[in-house]
Amino acid sequence: MTGRPHRRGRGTRLRLLATVCAAAAGLAACTGVPASSAPETIQPVPRVNQQPAGFTPRTGEAPRQIVNDFLHDNSVDPRQHSAARLYLTAAARNRWTDTTATIISDERVGTYQVTKNQVVVTGRIVGKLDADGVYTPYLQAAGGTNQGGQAVFVFGLQRVHGEYRISDPTRGLLLTADQFEQSYRPKPLYFFDLSNRYLVPDQRWSALQGVPLEEWLVGELANGPSDLLQSAVNSDTMPAQANTSHFVVSGGNPTKIEIPGAGQLEGAARNRLAAQVGTTLNDVLPGETFVITDGGRPVPIPASGSPEFAESSFGRAQGPAPPTADVYYLRGGRIVKDGLPIPGRVNNGAYFFTSVALTRITPTSPLTVAAVADGHQLLVGSQFGGLVKTAVHGELSRPAWAPGWGEVWIGDGDKIYRVLAAHPDRQPLEVPLPPEDVGAGRVVALQLSAEGTRLAVIIEGANGSRRLYVGAVTRSGGKVRVDTLDQVSPLGVSVDDVDWIEPLALVAIGEHRGDARIFTVNVDGSMWTETSVSGLPARPNYVTVTPGQQVWVSVGSGASSTVWEQENTETWQSPGPVGQTPGTAPQYLE
Repeated sequence: MTGRPHRRGRGTRLRLLATVCAAAAGLAACTGVPASSAPETIQPVPRVNQQPAGFTPRTGEAPRQIVNDFLHDNSVDPRQHSAARLYLTAAARNRWTDTTATIISDERVGTYQVTKNQVVVTGRIVGKLDADGVYTPYLQAAGGTNQGGQAVFVFGLQRVHGEYRISDPTRGLLLTADQFEQSYRPKPLYFFDLSNRYLVPDQRWSALQGVPLEEWLVGELANGPSDLLQSAVNSDTMPAQANTSHFVVSGGNPTKIEIPGAGQLEGAARNRLAAQVGTTLNDVLPGETFVITDGGRPVPIPASGSPEFAESSFGRAQGPAPPTADVYYLRGGRIVKDGLPIPGRVNNGAYFFTSVALTRITPTSPLTVAAVADGHQLLVGSQFGGLVKTAVHGELSRPAWAPGWGEVWIGDGDKIYRVLAAHPDRQPLEVPLPPEDVGAGRVVALQLSAEGTRLAVIIEGANGSRRLYVGAVTRSGGKVRVDTLDQVSPLGVSVDDVDWIEPLALVAIGEHRGDARIFTVNVDGSMWTETSVSGLPARPNYVTVTPGQQVWVSVGSGASSTVWEQENTETWQSPGPVGQTPGTAPQYLE
């Protein structure tokens, strides 16, 4: 049966930047708003709703307080926002939409302007949410002000039966950064890459809980991926006639998900649909067993051998198996592990390495190596077989392996190349970038996500500032390109190196207003945070991390360079048995 067609884009996306949110690294915050008209639920799963109680308009309440209480209730009852609607006139209730949101900091509610019948609210915009819970950061300097100063939101009021009510609210919800942090959480959707090999997470934000959240997530799978991933993942798994208003999640063991038309899909499509649904819902129902129904009838899933399935039923779809958490670094131009040079021809002294990327074809095979020699020549080979020069040379970034593809990526000036490690001639293949997004600039650093569908890349502009972007890797018809690079670093911040700390989060090093910093940010630009490097002897120049492990950095240059492992946000240790461990450019096994 024909799958659901690729949905249309959401229009011109805002390529704007996030401010620093006051939260710890990795804390979920910053937004996703479900539609107000959720589908009818049958046999709901009983769960506690922890949303705060809403206010109620009081007799004789002043106009300024009416607006203030309305704004409080913007984060209450995310399914209907019934408390907030009490502060609107009947006509305004019909016009007001709660399916989008603007997030602001430094909110100020002004006094009532009698002659204009309005209250003005000001604040700095942090980010925006669309109706699908997709977050877009707003263009402003970290810790600074909007490019155009304070944003202004005007609320018109009028009397209804002697009481003030809001007749002209802002379009969508208006949330403070604190409301967003307290009420909204990131919830990944999962779509298959174009080869149908691996599931790719697509971050959304929602304040829903329980069954409304679960039905919303399944409905968002039917709506398709976010703009960034539109050309990099498949969106044709859902049945063509699937109507999100008819999606129903009902409790029990197993949890049932009614998806009209699912029973008519062919076997491979049913497997993919179950993998998407099971992995998406496992985030809110961990370890749960699921059944997809069509007209109330269980739909057989070939991969599990029955209608019942769980996230674990599709292990291969979760991406390449993570390697052991081994850290390597360079000392005297050679590759070192645990303070000792690794064995093999790779360390025979023929080349002086300035950066490396290491992987294994199988968990027990020797290391496959990509190395930059003398700062300008890319070499590819193996630990014991030795290295071969490639045609990539120039002002190079550190190399990085593309997970599951056996190819190394590297920045060369303003271009990115990939080299197939097993190909006899190892001919470099240029990876096209979207010039309208980044313009000309030198590629300073790059890293691919665990499933290989996202690229984090640092590009240095003409003014010397280094900005961090995230883009989608599209593989189609034997060709590879990067689509739609979105900047995620705020203005005023310069970034030197980056790595993936989680599937949807990054760690970076650099500076803000001249001070060395370590940054964390979600892949959509939300929750940009920074901490000092006061526990280090100097500014870090390389960073590496892998999910579930500690951050490593190196500081200094030449013979004085040392490597450090982070214990917490303010404490670092050099891993040697005594004193500071010499080394540079640490790298987890990829």
